[in-house]
Amino acid sequence: YKDIFRLIEKESVDFIKIDCEGAEYSILLNQDLSNVGIICGEMHNLPGHDYNKLRDALISHLREYFVVCAGDHNFICLNYKYGSPENVKSFLKVLEDRGWRDIENTSWSGALEHFDQMDKG
Repeated sequence: YKDIFRLIEKESVDFIKIDCEGAEYSILLNQDLSNVGIICGEMHNLPGHDYNKLRDALISHLREYFVVCAGDHNFICLNYKYGSPENVKSFLKVLEDRGWRDIENTSWSGALEHFDQMDKG
């Protein structure tokens, strides 16, 4: 993960799309992801591992930095700190309009309320 930033000679990135057939866990888990705006990707089964435990561990880690929307094998994460409040709210609204839901909320309205609280703090 850190090699990516050395390679591109940047300290942050706007968007990461990850589909690496199971390597997403070793790439993303236990990394400081605060310098990424959006991560979108797939989660894969790994032979000999409990998929639900891996998925739960990855989602839990991602939630330290992002609002997370995840299906069984796909996810999109948005870093609250990475854009202007209006841009983040617009992005969440687009997701909601397209039927995506926050992993803990029935809609993005809960995420927007959480963002408003973070923005004030």
